[in-house]
Amino acid sequence: MFRFILLFILILPVKTFGQNYKAAESSADSIIPATFKGDLQKFLVKTLKYPPEAVKEGIQGKVVVAFSVDTNGVISNPRVEKSVHESLDNEALRLIRLMPPWNPATQNGKTVMSEKSFPVIFRVTEK
Repeated sequence: MFRFILLFILILPVKTFGQNYKAAESSADSIIPATFKGDLQKFLVKTLKYPPEAVKEGIQGKVVVAFSVDTNGVISNPRVEKSVHESLDNEALRLIRLMPPWNPATQNGKTVMSEKSFPVIFRVTEK
């Protein structure tokens, strides 16, 4: 019998873009990355379902999903950047698509569209 342990790595900003993206590199312009509203860990534990066939076959690894966060915090364009197995990739994409709106990124006090990279590590351990 197997059980699974899911480890979640911090959400890493890949890039933030908007008006005058190049100017954002100067110290006078500040970018605050998009953030999840609420308890991310609780959402992940409640929502993520380890695919039964992956558990049975002992498939595990890190799936990296990238997505856009618009100026209203709505997630769009989720895509797998690092694949492990189709079943784990699909579950990671399903998880991202179910996320509620985020707090959007801001640049100089204005909301801007941003890109995020979200690694999800799937682990199968024996009981």
